[in-house]
Amino acid sequence: MIPKNSTPIKNEILIDIFAKGLLTKSEMQIVFYIIRWSWGFDGVERRQDWTKKLTNKQIAEDIGMHESHLSNNIKRMIAENKILVKDNCYQFNEHYEDWK
Repeated sequence: MIPKNSTPIKNEILIDIFAKGLLTKSEMQIVFYIIRWSWGFDGVERRQDWTKKLTNKQIAEDIGMHESHLSNNIKRMIAENKILVKDNCYQFNEHYEDWK
């Protein structure tokens, strides 16, 4: 059972992506934020696949990153298929074999 106020992350993601350093520090900050606002909620006994609607300004303020730096990282991560975006909602693509 996942403790209350915790975010479940698959062991494969922890080892194959995070521990192997497939993301930069800035990318990790963004990914952790996205995971927290998506997988960190399970109101219907499952993780959410998408975050709520988020703005770059909100994300930048919350993680302490300049908005222009965040915007450049997010654009690049979307182009590389590391994160997905739909209607200002984000999703981390855990299938790293699909990254560009």
